[in-house]
Amino acid sequence: MSTNLAVPEDVGANVSTLSKAAKYERWHTLVVRGREFYVHCQTTVDNAALQEAVECFQAAARISSEGIGDVPYTFNLLGLTMKIRFEQCGDPADLNDCITKHGEALELTPPGHSNRSFSLMNLANALLLRFREVGDRADLDDCITKHGEVLELRPPGDPERCSSLMNLAGALSVRFGHVGDRADLDDCIAKHREALELTPPGHPYRAVGLMNFATALKTRFEQVGDHADLNDCLTKYGEALELAPPGHPNRSYALMNLANALLLRFHRVGDRADLDDCITKHGEVLELRPPGHPDRSSSLMNLGGALLARFGHVRDRADLDDCIAKYGEALELTPPGNSTRSSNLRSLALAVSTSARSIVNVKPTYVLLSSLFACNTYLYSSAIDLSSQM
Repeated sequence: MSTNLAVPEDVGANVSTLSKAAKYERWHTLVVRGREFYVHCQTTVDNAALQEAVECFQAAARISSEGIGDVPYTFNLLGLTMKIRFEQCGDPADLNDCITKHGEALELTPPGHSNRSFSLMNLANALLLRFREVGDRADLDDCITKHGEVLELRPPGDPERCSSLMNLAGALSVRFGHVGDRADLDDCIAKHREALELTPPGHPYRAVGLMNFATALKTRFEQVGDHADLNDCLTKYGEALELAPPGHPNRSYALMNLANALLLRFHRVGDRADLDDCITKHGEVLELRPPGHPDRSSSLMNLGGALLARFGHVRDRADLDDCIAKYGEALELTPPGNSTRSSNLRSLALAVSTSARSIVNVKPTYVLLSSLFACNTYLYSSAIDLSSQM
């Protein structure tokens, strides 16, 4: 095992002959040790430590089933650990067990219980995870209902209200994406707005609150077209970027979001300054994702798309050549079988087609020739795909 955490030697021992006090001591030891393994596994993929955590909490749950120790707390800890194991190993049985344990914990924390909000939140988060995996609308609706009940238990002034607002807003956003009910999106934005008011400058949740709020505003602009939403979105993304200065691990993500929103406003308003700023920011993102970075391909595609938009606006040949070069590099990073290869090929084909229509008597270059080849390959593969569907 890759951790120095100690494991109780008799984690699975029969404790039926112990006194009540000894059983409580045993339960406490198991919970403490299991929690140490759990914390370790939150940031480290360590299957051995994860298994030890599960076994510690399972043994503690057997003792707590006799009414010893904090029973719902034990079940919640076991459920949280099963959730981590599902996220790391992918066994659906772990996720179902997680939901079962959180459900049992909730039954043991009826209305009025001091830990009811904790049990509700854990179950809601697990249901949302299962919805993302399975797609059962009932899980999503149940998740939102439970997050709503958590929020009711955390009224204005409660220190946990902000996180509850964010959780509910996130679930509403997911349901909007699944169902398309505008009421969910408006409610999501209202919750994000209130959460942001509870995270003043310097608050540890402010950056993520700004990002989430801006993204929801951008979605509503795309649905409704109110420019106030788009401008507010850009303001929030800009503030989030200020909270991610050079060297910050989230800077590339903040830059990318702001760049994409600037491009959206350019397409709607036509202000060249937005487009230039978008390209500058996508260029900085690319610098932060050097060769070998897992997100370099998407950054190349984003920058290429912005360059193609500026070529269409300004007709500067250098932008089109740079776009084709970026699309070409992105294509090299998406081999056959990659989920984004088809869209990357399509984008490259369109850029090359634009190039062919915009110039005459241009000396062939390696990039242009390879792009034309990729274009032909895409068109050929598309024809094969169409013929297979007939």
